[in-house]
Amino acid sequence: TMLSALNLLDGAPSGVKSIVSDHVAAYVSVCFPSFGELENILLEEYKLNRLQQYKEVERMLRRWDKYLGVNIEELFTSWIGNEIAVIKPAVDQENRLDNLVLAVKSKDIDLAKDLLAYLTEQISRKTPVRFREMEYNGHQINYLSLKGFFHLFLGSLFQKFDCPYYTFIGDYVVFSNSSSTLAGMIKDYTLGRTLDKQENYRRAMEPLG
Repeated sequence: TMLSALNLLDGAPSGVKSIVSDHVAAYVSVCFPSFGELENILLEEYKLNRLQQYKEVERMLRRWDKYLGVNIEELFTSWIGNEIAVIKPAVDQENRLDNLVLAVKSKDIDLAKDLLAYLTEQISRKTPVRFREMEYNGHQINYLSLKGFFHLFLGSLFQKFDCPYYTFIGDYVVFSNSSSTLAGMIKDYTLGRTLDKQENYRRAMEPLG
């Protein structure tokens, strides 16, 4: 499991508070030395204890690779840094109860932009889905039409992430099942309405280091 894999690794500082809106309902951040180390441990655990599921992941990856003519695992993971966070936005006029955000820290945000742009382009060439890139406050919001990818890797929590929207905020690639949720995060980030700017949040986090 993810928790058992993390127990074998050193931690890393979390920075996602710099992009999380100050009216968020909740968030959980997982930090690790590098995604490569975490991935290796998880793959070994899958081979040892969940061989059938591991074979299914491998089969789906090879199918996507052949269909798109790319190495999808490399395009999607080679830019990942040392933090992954699940964010639950507060429910309001823009955010439904089932809206969810996945924020992935990049080790090189320009590399992440280039690789995801290439992946998105390859997908658009092979599928009938057409999505015009949106721009909001200087940030592009795009659409990743890759049915089942997030659910396959991250489980039932992300079954609504079949074809997520995504954008880039700070050093993070941010995915969501709602484009309006991403627009709201961009707005709050631009206006400085993030957790790291809130005195109450900083005071509450001080005892935790």
